[in-house]
Amino acid sequence: KLAFILIDSVVDRCAYYAASILASCLLKCGKGTEECKPVCIVCNGTTLYKTYRLKERMEKYLKEFAENHGLFFKTVCIEDDITLGTAVGALVEKSCE
Repeated sequence: KLAFILIDSVVDRCAYYAASILASCLLKCGKGTEECKPVCIVCNGTTLYKTYRLKERMEKYLKEFAENHGLFFKTVCIEDDITLGTAVGALVEKSCE
């Protein structure tokens, strides 16, 4: 039981740090001030989705921050986003030559 409590607190701290980083991005970008135009946050990675309650906790902390600052966001998952982004980057690089 002690091991679970220790690991769970580490996961919670990771969620808080991730939410803090995303919150600073929300503030810095200056967008998401209208409910009908939220900032889109693309989430990916095995760690985020497979770690016990990491995504839910991160979203909870970020939602608390956003509500306190009048900001709006939406988290989304895009299938094969890394592959698609790499392909687009390669095409852009190729067109610049």
